Amino acid sequence: MSDSSEIIRPIIKPDKSPETNSVLRVQNLHQESFKTNNQKPLGQILLKNTTLTEEQLEIALSVESEDGEDSKKLGEVLIEKKFISQDQLLKALAVQLDLPYYEKLPFADIGPELVEFIPLHFCREHQLVPVSKDEFAVTVAVVDPLNTFPLDDLRLILNT
Repeated sequence: MSDSSEIIRPIIKPDKSPETNSVLRVQNLHQESFKTNNQKPLGQILLKNTTLTEEQLEIALSVESEDGEDSKKLGEVLIEKKFISQDQLLKALAVQLDLPYYEKLPFADIGPELVEFIPLHFCREHQLVPVSKDEFAVTVAVVDPLNTFPLDDLRLILNT
């Protein structure tokens, strides 16, 4: 896997029971794709696609901003207050980041050659799982696709 044209494609894996959880698949990931200014705000997407109310969103936004250094992400606050489910958050993130949405990871299709190059402790520490590989990319499941640091480290491990 030393071809420099390979990229890492993350997938969001929401919690510890991955076979039944929702995932997002990111194709052709470039760090800049998360920095575009034309993304619709997450709150607006949730208002449109869930039962979240304006009042609930305002409450969550005020909690998010008043926490200071210990601030939580908007999605974390909304889930903690039970205004939305984790699944609803993931679907909204898929819309916001313009990513396909998948119901579950294809664990039955993961070949042993995928895991032999990535140390298990790295996968546990960074909460990621290699899912597939083709001639151009490695697809991994990750808990937080906005945290690109583990993906950068994975590129180094895989010499891509």
